[in-house]
Amino acid sequence: MILYHVPGAMNYADLKTINGQQCDTFKEACVALGILNDDAEHRKCLEESVQRDMPAQLRSLFCMILVYCEPLNAGELWTDFKKSMSDDVTHMLRKNDVQTFTDTQIENETLKRIETELHFMEKSLIDFKGMPSVLTEESITIEHPIIQDELYNVTEQQEKSDAKAMLLNSEQMVIFTDVVSAVCDGNAAQQIYLINSPGGYGKTFLFTTILSAVRAKGKIGLAVAPTGLAAENMEGGKTAHSCFKIP
Repeated sequence: MILYHVPGAMNYADLKTINGQQCDTFKEACVALGILNDDAEHRKCLEESVQRDMPAQLRSLFCMILVYCEPLNAGELWTDFKKSMSDDVTHMLRKNDVQTFTDTQIENETLKRIETELHFMEKSLIDFKGMPSVLTEESITIEHPIIQDELYNVTEQQEKSDAKAMLLNSEQMVIFTDVVSAVCDGNAAQQIYLINSPGGYGKTFLFTTILSAVRAKGKIGLAVAPTGLAAENMEGGKTAHSCFKIP
């Protein structure tokens, strides 16, 4: 696009030189030429998301705008929408028994989550002009949101496990004991268990009992199923596509 507006350019530096001033990027050159508009569309998109989505979804949208839409002023978008993107962080801090925190710490924890999402897109906050960096000295140690979702009340899970275990038949109990023992002994990484039976034979009940027992030990048990319907039958269940980000 810029080639049509800078006639006679012999190299890249010429393309970025507007009115005698060399711009740092082609985008800045386009802005100086007036052939790029402002971030109105990006702003409108984020405003709609604020009304409709949860903070985590808003952060994901913000990351996609940064990476794929290349806004003119990412810093301004962050400043205008950082409060909406951090609404859930306060709750996460309190859940981790952090009762005293500053606005800077809340913003920093929000930036850490944005940085994590950008990492999966092979980008970083430092790649976007105007975006602040994560401040190490302001950090509060709390679990990553993905881990946070998999933490359960140990007492409640133990009660569920004990109640369900009493209803297992002899074959189910053998499997239950083997799997839970492997997890507790640290040998689970070397074990693969295949449980196969016709519908209605209690597979899901066995799976939920195992999950409760594992979570009662303070460990993470991922309940993953091929379909949404199957996932709904297990506490904390997710589809494989959702859990492992399968396209």
